[in-house]
Amino acid sequence: MNHARRLAVTIIALIAVPQLAVADDAAKAKEILEESRNAIKQAKTVSYTAKYTADGWVKTQVPEVNGKVTLGPSGEYDDPRFISEVSIKKPDWEEGKSFTAGCDGDEYFLVDAGTKKVHHDIDPVVLGSNARDIQRVNMPELTSDDPFKDLLAAKSYAVKETTVDGVLCYEITAEMEGRQEKAQVWWFSKRDHLPRGVRRVYAPRGDEGDEDGATQLMISNVTAKADFAPAAFKLKVPAGYTKTDEFAP
Repeated sequence: MNHARRLAVTIIALIAVPQLAVADDAAKAKEILEESRNAIKQAKTVSYTAKYTADGWVKTQVPEVNGKVTLGPSGEYDDPRFISEVSIKKPDWEEGKSFTAGCDGDEYFLVDAGTKKVHHDIDPVVLGSNARDIQRVNMPELTSDDPFKDLLAAKSYAVKETTVDGVLCYEITAEMEGRQEKAQVWWFSKRDHLPRGVRRVYAPRGDEGDEDGATQLMISNVTAKADFAPAAFKLKVPAGYTKTDEFAP
């Protein structure tokens, strides 16, 4: 092989290898996602410990949330089924506040230990001003009929192995296209194929500067069950509490 031909072959190889790596990562990512989708179909009830945080410009917009969550399949009209015990710390709060809340697929409820009241109604607004933050630790993909639909349509993928809270995982970084959400990073257990966390990266808006922001939900102590008991998500009024359909503050 003469020098010119050898040089041409080398250049072609250098160009082809990155392209092959990108194609391999995309194929591997979609294989991992399909395994997780299949595992989720088998899991009718999932319980876990959650930690929700933010950084960059998003940190001034959302709170830190920690707690324990149990998720079940959605109700008849797509209302979620969940039970959660959470602690919320907003950027402007000196101390965190704790809540027990849930939905049985139809009726939402919040147990307020401070007032000894249980607020309940079919309207999710009954959870009060913290309704959205209470549910930030819910990972709806775990009980979705079509999880990771947006992730499967990502522009590109990078895949590597890592360890999350002692669990060997695949880490998928997906570049999202045509959205303020620039990227998603997901961690999937190699053992049970269920997610162990997600990081969502957002481009700055308006006067928020040049720095990206992100939210991150990490879950641990994951327990999945193939059976579903609707009664487990029903409101249980503690002794000494008053039940009301007034919306929580």
